[in-house]
Amino acid sequence: MIKKKIVYIDIPPGRKRLKEEQEIDKWINGWGSLLGRNILKYTDEFEIETWHYDNEVNKIESKIINNIKGVRFPITKFSKSSFPYSMYRILLDKFQKKEPFLVHVSFIFNMFCYSLVYLLGNKIPFIVSSHGDMRADLKYKIYKKRKYLIERNIVAPKALKKVSYATCLRKDDKEYLQNYIKKENLIIQTVGVDFNKFKPLDKNRCRKEFNLPLDKKLLLYIGRLYKLKGIHLILPLIEKLRKRNIELVVVGADPNQELYDEFRKKNVIIFGRMPHHQIPKILSSVDAYTTPGHNQKYRGLDVANLEALACNIPVISPNINHLPGHYNTYGYYLQKEDDLFHAIIKVVLKSDKNSNIRENIKPIISWESIVKRMISVYNSFLT
Repeated sequence: MIKKKIVYIDIPPGRKRLKEEQEIDKWINGWGSLLGRNILKYTDEFEIETWHYDNEVNKIESKIINNIKGVRFPITKFSKSSFPYSMYRILLDKFQKKEPFLVHVSFIFNMFCYSLVYLLGNKIPFIVSSHGDMRADLKYKIYKKRKYLIERNIVAPKALKKVSYATCLRKDDKEYLQNYIKKENLIIQTVGVDFNKFKPLDKNRCRKEFNLPLDKKLLLYIGRLYKLKGIHLILPLIEKLRKRNIELVVVGADPNQELYDEFRKKNVIIFGRMPHHQIPKILSSVDAYTTPGHNQKYRGLDVANLEALACNIPVISPNINHLPGHYNTYGYYLQKEDDLFHAIIKVVLKSDKNSNIRENIKPIISWESIVKRMISVYNSFLT
């Protein structure tokens, strides 16, 4: 029996990882690859490949890891100009051989994706996902560059009309995409969370493991100390929060980061990067999680927000309103920066009453639920 094939095209590795992750990153890194790995946990009906460009190779190379074929493409003058010629030629060859396959691109709003979809969208089913990339209309609004005007008015509309199905993180992106993609072929979908790994653990036991105070309320932020995600907004609030017996905990900090010294001067509890298996423990140690950023350049929804919800920890963020369902069941929808102190006090002081967060969010963000949805989508285009 010939298996149906899914080709994921991912953004290449763009930042340093912990040592144990580096080898797998070279071959099957990215949001699409992560989805592919989880699909194989639930079914063997698909053959999975994951592709990306890599400046470490000078020819097309491939390797099988965890039953996924990772393919690395050399960066050429075509790919530098955002035209993925080598990928285009291989996809066209697969189509001409009448292989049963579809392509899932883990980014939407750039020339790389537009060129592939425009040239091959009438021949091959193309599913695209936005994981925080910025639309051309927003890029032009911020940067005022002519190339974004051309992308907004000409390139994006022509390409997006050939997309078979799309997922995105934000309600405004969904509204934009509805101009080109059928409403029934468009959903808001995050990356998934493994609910077997991310679950509530004993709070005091976890705090003792990290030497955290047992007699205080704790607010957690995971990520780099820079302004993009709004963590600087907490700096002037730290002393006021301490008067309410609330301490900030930061995970993922580095002395070279933009705001590191300012947080160190405030005697904030700071950890460096943690192995991923430790994250459920640090989440279970705290009373609330926050990503307070309002920066219009930040279009993502941090995975740590979702992992916190899976651990039954409420989230304070301007981005949780994009999640399906009522955002107040997940924590606090931060509509204005000036509301941050009030939001922290309100959420942290009632954190012991957050009994249903995990139950409410599971059908939306668990890998099991996402995989079932995407298998149904894939099969609808591969039958």
